[in-house]
Amino acid sequence: WECEIRADTVDKDLLKLMKESGCYYINIGMETSNLDHLRHISKGVSPEQVLAVLQTCKELDIRSKVFFTFGHMGQTFRECLDDIRFIQTNRKNIDFFAVTVGMRIYPGTRLEREWRDCGLAPGNFSWGECRQWLKNLLILEPGDIPVLYQKQLGPFRLFAVLFILLFKRLVCTERFLLRMSFENSVGFVKFVKLQFRYTLHRVSRLLGI
Repeated sequence: WECEIRADTVDKDLLKLMKESGCYYINIGMETSNLDHLRHISKGVSPEQVLAVLQTCKELDIRSKVFFTFGHMGQTFRECLDDIRFIQTNRKNIDFFAVTVGMRIYPGTRLEREWRDCGLAPGNFSWGECRQWLKNLLILEPGDIPVLYQKQLGPFRLFAVLFILLFKRLVCTERFLLRMSFENSVGFVKFVKLQFRYTLHRVSRLLGI
Protein backbone atom coordinates (compact mmCIF):
# COMPACT_ATOMS: atom_id res chain seq x y z
CA TRP A 1 0.00 0.00 0.00
CA GLU A 2 1.01 3.65 -0.40
CA CYS A 3 0.03 6.85 1.38
CA GLU A 4 0.61 10.57 1.64
CA ILE A 5 2.59 11.77 4.66
CA ARG A 6 3.97 14.95 6.21
CA ALA A 7 7.64 15.21 7.11
CA ASP A 8 6.81 16.40 10.63
CA THR A 9 4.49 13.51 11.52
CA VAL A 10 6.73 10.48 10.91
CA ASP A 11 10.00 9.19 12.33
CA LYS A 12 12.21 6.18 11.61
CA ASP A 13 10.31 3.90 14.01
CA LEU A 14 6.96 4.70 12.39
CA LEU A 15 8.33 4.35 8.85
CA LYS A 16 9.87 1.00 9.79
CA LEU A 17 6.52 -0.18 11.15
CA MET A 18 4.81 1.02 7.97
CA LYS A 19 7.35 -0.92 5.88
CA GLU A 20 6.78 -4.08 7.91
CA SER A 21 3.03 -3.77 7.39
CA GLY A 22 3.36 -3.55 3.60
CA CYS A 23 3.94 0.13 2.78
CA TYR A 24 6.14 0.33 -0.31
CA TYR A 25 5.52 3.92 -1.51
CA ILE A 26 5.05 7.30 0.18
CA ASN A 27 3.97 10.67 -1.26
CA ILE A 28 5.23 13.81 0.43
CA GLY A 29 4.59 17.47 -0.35
CA MET A 30 7.61 19.74 -0.28
CA GLU A 31 6.35 22.37 -2.79
CA THR A 32 9.55 24.46 -2.73
CA SER A 33 12.98 24.54 -1.13
CA ASN A 34 12.66 28.27 -0.36
CA LEU A 35 12.05 28.87 3.35
CA ASP A 36 10.32 32.22 2.81
CA HIS A 37 7.76 30.69 0.45
CA LEU A 38 7.29 27.68 2.74
CA ARG A 39 6.47 30.08 5.57
CA HIS A 40 4.16 32.12 3.36
CA ILE A 41 2.05 29.08 2.41
CA SER A 42 2.12 27.87 6.06
CA LYS A 43 3.64 24.55 5.06
CA GLY A 44 5.05 23.97 8.53
CA VAL A 45 8.04 21.90 7.41
CA SER A 46 11.59 22.62 6.30
CA PRO A 47 13.59 21.17 3.39
CA GLU A 48 15.89 19.51 5.93
CA GLN A 49 12.94 17.64 7.51
CA VAL A 50 11.79 16.38 4.12
CA LEU A 51 15.30 15.28 3.14
CA ALA A 52 15.71 13.43 6.43
CA VAL A 53 12.47 11.49 5.84
CA LEU A 54 13.51 10.70 2.27
CA GLN A 55 16.89 9.42 3.46
CA THR A 56 15.17 7.15 5.97
CA CYS A 57 12.81 5.86 3.27
CA LYS A 58 15.80 5.09 1.09
CA GLU A 59 17.40 3.11 3.92
CA LEU A 60 14.15 1.16 4.47
CA ASP A 61 13.62 0.58 0.73
CA ILE A 62 10.38 2.61 0.63
CA ARG A 63 9.89 4.35 -2.71
CA SER A 64 9.05 8.06 -2.68
CA LYS A 65 7.24 10.69 -4.68
CA VAL A 66 7.81 14.38 -3.86
CA PHE A 67 5.46 17.18 -4.90
CA PHE A 68 6.92 20.48 -6.11
CA THR A 69 4.96 23.55 -7.25
CA PHE A 70 6.27 26.50 -9.25
CA GLY A 71 4.68 29.95 -9.42
CA HIS A 72 4.10 30.81 -5.75
CA MET A 73 3.02 34.32 -4.83
CA GLY A 74 6.12 36.51 -4.99
CA GLN A 75 8.33 33.75 -6.41
CA THR A 76 10.89 34.78 -9.03
CA PHE A 77 12.23 32.94 -12.06
CA ARG A 78 15.64 32.67 -10.34
CA GLU A 79 13.99 31.02 -7.32
CA CYS A 80 12.32 28.53 -9.66
CA LEU A 81 15.77 27.69 -11.05
CA ASP A 82 17.02 27.26 -7.47
CA ASP A 83 14.26 24.69 -6.88
CA ILE A 84 15.21 22.87 -10.08
CA ARG A 85 18.82 22.71 -8.90
CA PHE A 86 17.60 21.43 -5.53
CA ILE A 87 15.69 18.63 -7.29
CA GLN A 88 18.75 17.70 -9.34
CA THR A 89 21.03 17.71 -6.29
CA ASN A 90 18.73 15.38 -4.32
CA ARG A 91 17.57 13.24 -7.21
CA LYS A 92 19.26 10.11 -5.86
CA ASN A 93 16.93 10.05 -2.83
CA ILE A 94 13.69 10.65 -4.75
CA ASP A 95 12.10 8.08 -7.06
CA PHE A 96 9.50 10.30 -8.75
CA PHE A 97 8.76 14.02 -8.94
CA ALA A 98 5.17 15.26 -9.15
CA VAL A 99 5.57 18.79 -10.49
CA THR A 100 2.93 21.48 -11.01
CA VAL A 101 3.93 24.58 -12.95
CA GLY A 102 1.58 27.49 -12.28
CA MET A 103 -0.47 27.91 -9.10
CA ARG A 104 -4.09 26.96 -9.78
CA ILE A 105 -6.57 29.29 -8.07
CA TYR A 106 -9.70 27.88 -6.41
CA PRO A 107 -12.59 29.75 -4.78
CA GLY A 108 -12.38 30.43 -1.06
CA THR A 109 -8.64 29.85 -0.77
CA ARG A 110 -6.06 32.24 0.64
CA LEU A 111 -4.40 32.33 -2.77
CA GLU A 112 -7.65 33.60 -4.30
CA ARG A 113 -7.80 36.43 -1.76
CA GLU A 114 -4.18 37.37 -2.44
CA TRP A 115 -4.81 37.17 -6.19
CA ARG A 116 -7.66 39.65 -5.86
CA ASP A 117 -5.99 41.90 -3.26
CA CYS A 118 -2.86 42.26 -5.43
CA GLY A 119 -4.98 43.30 -8.40
CA LEU A 120 -3.96 40.27 -10.46
CA ALA A 121 -7.52 39.05 -11.07
CA PRO A 122 -9.35 40.44 -14.13
CA GLY A 123 -11.76 43.20 -13.12
CA ASN A 124 -14.76 41.35 -14.56
CA PHE A 125 -13.82 37.94 -13.13
CA SER A 126 -16.63 35.83 -11.67
CA TRP A 127 -16.70 32.21 -10.53
CA GLY A 128 -20.21 31.99 -11.97
CA GLU A 129 -18.90 32.43 -15.51
CA CYS A 130 -16.95 29.69 -17.23
CA ARG A 131 -14.14 30.99 -19.42
CA GLN A 132 -11.12 29.63 -21.27
CA TRP A 133 -7.67 30.92 -20.38
CA LEU A 134 -5.69 30.51 -23.61
CA LYS A 135 -2.37 31.39 -21.96
CA ASN A 136 -2.86 28.37 -19.70
CA LEU A 137 -2.13 26.17 -22.72
CA LEU A 138 1.54 27.18 -22.35
CA ILE A 139 1.72 25.23 -19.09
CA LEU A 140 -0.47 22.34 -20.32
CA GLU A 141 -3.61 23.48 -18.49
CA PRO A 142 -6.38 23.63 -21.13
CA GLY A 143 -9.27 23.85 -18.66
CA ASP A 144 -11.12 26.83 -17.19
CA ILE A 145 -9.06 27.09 -13.98
CA PRO A 146 -7.42 30.51 -13.45
CA VAL A 147 -3.67 30.40 -12.84
CA LEU A 148 -1.56 32.89 -10.87
CA TYR A 149 0.44 35.02 -13.31
CA GLN A 150 2.68 37.75 -11.90
CA LYS A 151 4.76 40.53 -13.41
CA GLN A 152 8.03 38.78 -12.54
CA LEU A 153 6.70 35.29 -13.35
CA GLY A 154 4.21 35.44 -16.20
CA PRO A 155 3.00 32.69 -18.56
CA PHE A 156 6.11 32.72 -20.77
CA ARG A 157 8.51 32.40 -17.86
CA LEU A 158 6.41 29.63 -16.37
CA PHE A 159 6.54 27.93 -19.77
CA ALA A 160 10.34 28.28 -19.62
CA VAL A 161 10.30 26.56 -16.21
CA LEU A 162 8.20 23.72 -17.63
CA PHE A 163 10.48 23.42 -20.67
CA ILE A 164 13.59 23.17 -18.45
CA LEU A 165 11.94 20.50 -16.31
CA LEU A 166 10.99 18.51 -19.40
CA PHE A 167 14.40 18.98 -21.02
CA LYS A 168 16.18 17.80 -17.88
CA ARG A 169 13.66 14.92 -17.55
CA LEU A 170 12.69 16.02 -14.04
CA VAL A 171 8.94 16.23 -14.45
CA CYS A 172 7.64 13.06 -16.13
CA THR A 173 8.30 10.48 -18.78
CA GLU A 174 7.26 10.92 -22.41
CA ARG A 175 4.69 8.19 -21.90
CA PHE A 176 3.10 10.02 -18.98
CA LEU A 177 3.15 13.31 -20.90
CA LEU A 178 1.41 11.75 -23.91
CA ARG A 179 -1.26 10.21 -21.69
CA MET A 180 -1.81 13.51 -19.86
CA SER A 181 -2.04 15.42 -23.16
CA PHE A 182 -4.54 12.90 -24.52
CA GLU A 183 -6.71 13.03 -21.39
CA ASN A 184 -6.62 16.84 -21.36
CA SER A 185 -7.56 16.93 -25.05
CA VAL A 186 -10.47 14.58 -24.48
CA GLY A 187 -11.59 16.71 -21.54
CA PHE A 188 -11.41 19.86 -23.67
CA VAL A 189 -13.50 18.27 -26.45
CA LYS A 190 -16.11 17.21 -23.89
CA PHE A 191 -16.18 20.78 -22.53
CA VAL A 192 -16.73 22.24 -26.01
CA LYS A 193 -19.50 19.72 -26.63
CA LEU A 194 -21.26 20.64 -23.37
CA GLN A 195 -20.93 24.36 -24.13
CA PHE A 196 -22.43 23.80 -27.59
CA ARG A 197 -25.37 21.88 -26.15
CA TYR A 198 -25.90 24.55 -23.49
CA THR A 199 -25.87 27.30 -26.14
CA LEU A 200 -28.42 25.41 -28.26
CA HIS A 201 -30.60 25.02 -25.17
CA ARG A 202 -30.43 28.76 -24.41
CA VAL A 203 -31.23 29.69 -28.02
CA SER A 204 -34.16 27.26 -28.10
CA ARG A 205 -35.62 28.76 -24.94
CA LEU A 206 -35.23 32.31 -26.24
CA LEU A 207 -36.96 31.40 -29.50
CA GLY A 208 -39.60 29.36 -27.72
CA ILE A 209 -38.84 26.24 -29.71
